[in-house]
Amino acid sequence: KLREAFKSVSFSAPQMDCYSNVDAKPYTSESDIPNQLCIQAKSPVFWEQTIRNMYEDDVRIFVEIGPGTTLSSFCKMTLKDKQDVVMYNVNSKATLEECVHHIT
Repeated sequence: KLREAFKSVSFSAPQMDCYSNVDAKPYTSESDIPNQLCIQAKSPVFWEQTIRNMYEDDVRIFVEIGPGTTLSSFCKMTLKDKQDVVMYNVNSKATLEECVHHIT
């Protein structure tokens, strides 16, 4: 059903690296996105390897959007030996403004 629904959706190539939890690598084109999302919806994800690959690709700022801090906590545990990582939790207009202020 998800694959069928995606047939009516237009995807664009990512403007920055967007990692897939299916294989822990960035999407390479817009045509990859619907298939990867369908696989991700029914398969285990590679959260830890995705975070490690992002770090290896020079990502140092991580932003969790939404209520709670579960993903930030997982990220901190995964990169606990890295001192140059910054994490933000965005769950309101105020925290969004604070995050944008710090990263721009």
